[in-house]
Amino acid sequence: MGDLHGLRLGGAVDPILASDPGVLLRDFESLGDGCEFGLVQRCAGIEPLGLLRFAEIAHAPLLDLIAAEFPPLGDDVRIDIAANDEFCATIPRYGILYHTGFFAGQISADDALLKERVRLDFYCRKMMQTVRDGAKIFVRFDDRVGEAEIRGLADRLRGLGAARLLWIDIAPEPDLVGRVSQIAPGLLRAYLGRHAPDAAPDPATLALWFHILRTAHDLLIGGEPDRDLVLRGGWTLPRGAEASLSRMVPRRLPGHPVVEHGLSVTKDVHDGSVLTYEIRQGMRAGAIYCISAWVWLPADFVGTRVCLLANGFSSLASWPADLSRREQWQHVTTSFRQPGSVEGASPALMVTADADTRLYSTCWRLDVGAVPPAYLDDEI
Repeated sequence: MGDLHGLRLGGAVDPILASDPGVLLRDFESLGDGCEFGLVQRCAGIEPLGLLRFAEIAHAPLLDLIAAEFPPLGDDVRIDIAANDEFCATIPRYGILYHTGFFAGQISADDALLKERVRLDFYCRKMMQTVRDGAKIFVRFDDRVGEAEIRGLADRLRGLGAARLLWIDIAPEPDLVGRVSQIAPGLLRAYLGRHAPDAAPDPATLALWFHILRTAHDLLIGGEPDRDLVLRGGWTLPRGAEASLSRMVPRRLPGHPVVEHGLSVTKDVHDGSVLTYEIRQGMRAGAIYCISAWVWLPADFVGTRVCLLANGFSSLASWPADLSRREQWQHVTTSFRQPGSVEGASPALMVTADADTRLYSTCWRLDVGAVPPAYLDDEI
């Protein structure tokens, strides 16, 4: 059928601008210490799910945590109320302190503790998968240790599969601010002038961070970040959903990017969209169309529904995901007849699942007819 308003059939969706820092920062994962890098990510417009994104953890306990392969921490978490009425969490076994984002008056302490237990166990599993995958650049902001300790951290990560580490240090002299250099294979050292305050980094500090991260990306990965996913030109993220390119699962076909979908809120049958494409015109009245994609459900997926819908239109036939099939690609489709009164449609991936759930999709298509070509031949 060809391209339709940026929705490429059987291929990637339009590429994002290389200058978008949010795309660049998706290739990095925080190892602490503190909130600064997490705030930089927020300033870039992304909110990735991460165990240590807003956490403080000292060097030695971090080594122990990696050696233990990020075990479940939900049973160890403790909740306290900070001066600003935010519930802060501690994990005494590793000396971890972090912000929960929950505040007194919005949620009870017992409910905050329950949510943190569930969320922490998910974050630990996700972090271990990220380390084993080895595709991301890990970031450690620590000016309290020397090069020998950081080399030990890099060796510990490399033993589990992660081969890239960016160490952020405070420059001992002004001329070093912004400098990025390689001190070992896969290990970089970069200098900032100071720690940012608890508030968001100021524009000058933010620009320096972006310079450092771009340089580190060029040195450790090379070229532009993978830019096949765009949330422009029709693609939108509904409330409580995030999407990023992922190397956590194998691509179904070369050249077809994999999108990781994460939920920051519970999605039910009334609010289950996690990714939507708005087609505003060009659909033929009375024609039958089929939307299809491939989805991957991780072993720990606990949702009750994964399917495709053309929002607002009745489905002629629908093939949802088989929830018993895990750790493999499977085809999901839906077909519908285009109403005569409208020229557009809103294909959407629908999920019913709890917050902190993740899944993957690839090879989105929109075709004329009730059956996608993948059922007729083996092209995709």
